[in-house]
Amino acid sequence: MKKGFTLVELLAVIIILSVIALIATPIVINVIDDSRKSAAYSSSAMVLSAAQGYYDRQYMKNMGSFEEYTCMIVDGVGCPEILLNGKRPDNAVISINAKGIVNGSATIGKYTYYYCDSSLTELDCGNVKTAMQIGYTNELSQRGCTDIKCSLDELFDSFN
Repeated sequence: MKKGFTLVELLAVIIILSVIALIATPIVINVIDDSRKSAAYSSSAMVLSAAQGYYDRQYMKNMGSFEEYTCMIVDGVGCPEILLNGKRPDNAVISINAKGIVNGSATIGKYTYYYCDSSLTELDCGNVKTAMQIGYTNELSQRGCTDIKCSLDELFDSFN
């Protein structure tokens, strides 16, 4: 008698492993995507915290006064006054009013998070008005961005 596996037994094992791989692959991909989304959220929360820290430092430095501050991060560069550790957003608009309320948005990878009255959300809260405060209304209007519902992506595209 020969020792070994028949062709049918080998094919059965290959089919079983293929079915397991078909089931497991989407699950693994979802886990990876969820971890990237979580990391982007954490980085966006870090930007919000850093902006609030900037407000606190300037408020103390200026003995109780703060002028509105707005800055942009484009392709990971910008806003040197806001001290960021870790992954910088790919693109962001950050606006801090005189009361320390942070508005704006940050895009990290394919995820965009919005800062609405110093809260972090995935929903657009109409922060194009923040971008307009920077003085780029001409670039926005040239791209057809005339109302508050227009995406900040239009603004970032105008710099590329």
